[in-house]
Amino acid sequence: MLLISILGMLYLLTDPVFTTSQHNVDGQTLQAPTKNLAGVNTFPNGLSPSNRSLIPLNGLTIGASEVRCHARYGLTPNIDDCWNAIHYVQRSEIEVTFAERDTSPGPRIFRLPFRLMGDKAQCYFQPVLEVGERTGSASFNEIRTAAAALISQCGIGAGQGGIASHIGGDDHLALVLGTYQPNIKCSGTLTSWASCRDILSGMPAMPGHVTLGPSTDPPFQVTLPKTLSSDDNKCHMKIWTSDGFGDSTTWYKIWEVVTAVYSVCARHAQGGSFSRFGDIGRLSITLSDSLTVEEA
Repeated sequence: MLLISILGMLYLLTDPVFTTSQHNVDGQTLQAPTKNLAGVNTFPNGLSPSNRSLIPLNGLTIGASEVRCHARYGLTPNIDDCWNAIHYVQRSEIEVTFAERDTSPGPRIFRLPFRLMGDKAQCYFQPVLEVGERTGSASFNEIRTAAAALISQCGIGAGQGGIASHIGGDDHLALVLGTYQPNIKCSGTLTSWASCRDILSGMPAMPGHVTLGPSTDPPFQVTLPKTLSSDDNKCHMKIWTSDGFGDSTTWYKIWEVVTAVYSVCARHAQGGSFSRFGDIGRLSITLSDSLTVEEA
């Protein structure tokens, strides 16, 4: 089902969109750091992205959490886009639960994968579960603090992405700062960006490879064009191939692409497309409020 329930209260003024579990980022399972650091350092409000780069880096930690930087999460993050991503995390001390995608919806439950990106989709924050856990709890204030620490210590201090572990009351969550290279074009208008967000909440996001292509013999696993629609039929995601040949990728990477288009275009009431992705580069995706989208 594409509609995730009971998110309205948490999205009243802002719009977080995160991802994935078990420290799995782009097909890699990552072990959480085990050595803790001490001390707390938070950021003053109201600093512009350019001024925030001047915040001292020494001794920056987030409670009992550890921040560890590594190139596997990406190099030279767009710092302004990272700060912009934090802008979409509401200020709240209410604890919410992040859970595996097959978890039943409920009050204050966010099903993974779940990703927050800046308006350029070049920097993202991704809550992940500690290895072996199926749920983890934290407030959005704790997410914001961890994200700011990652920007300062890893994005600015080390010029790369990183991970902050042991976030929240049960120590089951970690947060990743990562980079992304989108190929997006916005066009047209959307009547309901929230409907597109619901597609993200319910679409497949499995890591296993699938083949996608036109109806041929032998058949592809996913026949193109393929459309996923929101329950209210106000937003439609269409996967297609421009040259009539097939390609392969994972549903997780398709989900990443849709998240990026949502962040750059749909969140600002525009339709959008992402072209030349997939293992060969033949796939494109459009996000729009119409089922008849020009494939260009």
